[in-house]
Amino acid sequence: MELTVEEREQIRNQLAQNTEVLDAINQALNLKISSVGYSVSETGWIEAMCDVIAIKPGALRHDIYIKFNLYDENNNLVAAEEQYINKNDFGGYATATFMFLSSGVPQRARSARVFAVASH
Repeated sequence: MELTVEEREQIRNQLAQNTEVLDAINQALNLKISSVGYSVSETGWIEAMCDVIAIKPGALRHDIYIKFNLYDENNNLVAAEEQYINKNDFGGYATATFMFLSSGVPQRARSARVFAVASH
């Protein structure tokens, strides 16, 4: 079943309005996550994007995973993706992209959380 332009726009707007960036966690890792955006395809996948920026210049102490979770109206997790950032390759700025390809996710997703975790 293909989504109409109106349905895609509604999903995108709802997610954009209900996205929480967990700043306290990110700041502890010297990172800021900003400019979160979404694209919803006709065929029902969601692409989420965000910028990952170093708060202070210098190398990261750990490799990082940027986690992107989608939740339903009851705050149950419906999909999760992550993007790996190697501390040696991170130059202070990166754009992370997340693809949610499971069927039914666009119809169920109502909110999102984005945060970083250290890989030890």
